[in-house]
Amino acid sequence: MRRPLPDSDGIHANMTPMIDVVFLLIIFFMLVAQLSRERTLTLELPSFAERQSIPITSESQLVINVAPGDDLTPWRIAHLAFSDNAQGRRRLAEVLQHAQRRQPDLQVLIRADRVEQYDRVHPLMDAVAEAGITEVGLVTVPPER
Repeated sequence: MRRPLPDSDGIHANMTPMIDVVFLLIIFFMLVAQLSRERTLTLELPSFAERQSIPITSESQLVINVAPGDDLTPWRIAHLAFSDNAQGRRRLAEVLQHAQRRQPDLQVLIRADRVEQYDRVHPLMDAVAEAGITEVGLVTVPPER
């Protein structure tokens, strides 16, 4: 005996869970795009006609960026930000000391915009010296010819 097919008017697809998932995906990708934009720091590096290029011999490097226009947290290591005050310098020195314990041949590279004030770079170099790191370099670009 054959059974009759159910009435197609009684079957409805519930789209609410699919719409919820789509909205969650949109929010996720918007947040990821915002976070990835925050990590990039565009700097116009200085150029020196008479600079001394030293080949990088260390495998372990740590780059500290000086964020232009940010007076609250001008120093950045990856996603960490440090303020330009005594507490920020202490915290930066602690992070650098911890990194040096893990990598004894640690070399610190400082990236700053070419129009950056030296009084924002000098305390950073003091914090690096306070951490006991002697391998410090300033990142520059080759002069135009």
